[in-house]
Amino acid sequence: MSATIGGSVVALAALILAGVDGSEADTLQASLRIGGQSLFAYQVRMAHAAGARHIVALVDQMPSSMVSALDSMREDGIAVDIARDAADAADRIHPDEQLLLIADGIVADSLTVERVAKNALPILLCTDGTSGFQSVERIDAGCHWAGLALLDGHILRETASIVGEWALGPTLLRRAVQLGTARAFVEANVSAHAVLQFPQTQGEADMIARSLAAAPAIDGSATMARVYRALLNMMSPRLIGIDVPTGYVAAVPLIFALVASLLSVAGWMKAGLLLFLLAPLIAGHAQTLARISGRPEQALGYYERSRLPVAFVLLTLAGWDATQFPHAWGPLALGVWAATSLTLSNLPANGKRDWFPEPESSALILLIASLLGQPVVGLILAVGHGLAAQIMLMRQSDTV
Repeated sequence: MSATIGGSVVALAALILAGVDGSEADTLQASLRIGGQSLFAYQVRMAHAAGARHIVALVDQMPSSMVSALDSMREDGIAVDIARDAADAADRIHPDEQLLLIADGIVADSLTVERVAKNALPILLCTDGTSGFQSVERIDAGCHWAGLALLDGHILRETASIVGEWALGPTLLRRAVQLGTARAFVEANVSAHAVLQFPQTQGEADMIARSLAAAPAIDGSATMARVYRALLNMMSPRLIGIDVPTGYVAAVPLIFALVASLLSVAGWMKAGLLLFLLAPLIAGHAQTLARISGRPEQALGYYERSRLPVAFVLLTLAGWDATQFPHAWGPLALGVWAATSLTLSNLPANGKRDWFPEPESSALILLIASLLGQPVVGLILAVGHGLAAQIMLMRQSDTV
């Protein structure tokens, strides 16, 4: 990311004050877990997602959790420079870069970090010191630092030259205040939503993660999207505390979709449909984890592209399963017809329409009908739904 100020392009760097001032390695806030990763990794990924391509961490000690986090991020193409003191940090950041400063132990949601990072001018994010910010650096009698700031890179080098025995963070803030850096106050309801907090224990970190997971990542206004979103509202905050790597969770929906196809081929149609309908729930939770961690998961993209082909297979095989040989080929024709209608209704040119058939809605209709012992009725309903969508499309094209 870069910002344009006065006609020049300014690159964005990030400095994370991770475990400084003599913190014990086994009690570092940076080692707390947030959504399946360390708080330090969370901070790095939020900075990277906000546009920082040059990230420096000022670290006195390196616990094993931090070493593991660095290895994991390196695999994702995110490099982090480790600085041991103020002078080392200053040498690693160019004076002409904008500097996103992140306090030790701060958990900020991606939108808040992005807003600070994209500000046109240097800014200090501040609070009145209530709601868990009392321990943060005080700026004046009525103002505490809220853990995020955007500064000019040259301030870091100037400050590092005079730090001496003082800690870099507080000295850097005082220097920014002396230079008249603008302040932005945290909205009153931000801390209530736990998007800007300093957890001291793993229990507090889990509560914050649950709050961050309260907004499910399933998009769309279609009926099935609303249903899954409502279910995720209840599910994700409860599952967020389970410390499973996001990559493993993200792989589950694709596995479910493929196994659903295999079950249907083997004749276990109801089990296949049920597994196919469960996959979006896991995918939605994985998307929530990916959003929290700032880590897009490629497996979720593969799953999204597999939904329509798998649904085509399920509908076709449902027709085959209900066909009575050698004379009654009607169910197979209905299955192929329903699968084709579903595919045509989901062509990119058709856009998103709330009432159009979706892979999950067709699977749900078929599963309910199959449980009632009427799979052919389910296929007829799926065909009717698709026909209604196609007729409406033709009418809309005629009126254009």
